[in-house]
Amino acid sequence: QTPPVPRQARRATERRESLHTLSVRTRGLTVWTEIVDARGGKADKVHGDRAVFAAQLFSDNDVVRHCVQISLGFEAVGGLLKTAENRFVKLLELLSARDLTERASAYLDRTTRLYLWGFDPECLILCGAVLEAALQSRFTDEEMVALGFQKPKNFRTYPAWMLIEAAHKAGIFVEKDKAAADQLRLARNQTAHGAPNLVVGAEDALATLSMLLDRLFPADGTSPPNP
Repeated sequence: QTPPVPRQARRATERRESLHTLSVRTRGLTVWTEIVDARGGKADKVHGDRAVFAAQLFSDNDVVRHCVQISLGFEAVGGLLKTAENRFVKLLELLSARDLTERASAYLDRTTRLYLWGFDPECLILCGAVLEAALQSRFTDEEMVALGFQKPKNFRTYPAWMLIEAAHKAGIFVEKDKAAADQLRLARNQTAHGAPNLVVGAEDALATLSMLLDRLFPADGTSPPNP
């Protein structure tokens, strides 16, 4: 027979789960119904704008805010801090492997906190987004045209795959770099638009991003000049 789960542990688990979803939990619906009924209303009539208004009222309540803070505290102590401690050394090793410029480091900094706290799918997605932003800043529209690329119709910016091709054609990326950049781009798209399964691990994504940023903004200034 399975031993009963202690009440305190069960409640802590429910708190943690509730922080990782936007869906309304069964217990939350029950409490909501009890509150509305106790005030003489009809719970099944509360929806849409009225529900939003009620939620805003609850969020302004000190007791509710304190409960949220306590729940977040349990979440942090229960897993996030331990994850950050375990990954801190790995992150230092990764960062010390390359002498990144201030500009390259500024791009990489956007992703490291997500990695530290264990948000791996989000870290992977942001690594792809950061690479695209770095590539966009590396090439002006005029330089892209000089390399033989035309911006697709109705696009405000050049797509990531085209920017990667441009970096390869300009001699900034070698073939291996281009393959790594394309893998990161595709992994980002798969994770963002499909099932949140990591095609590329967060640590590998950070290592790839760090390497590509070093190519785009090298410390020794040896990157090929823009056309």
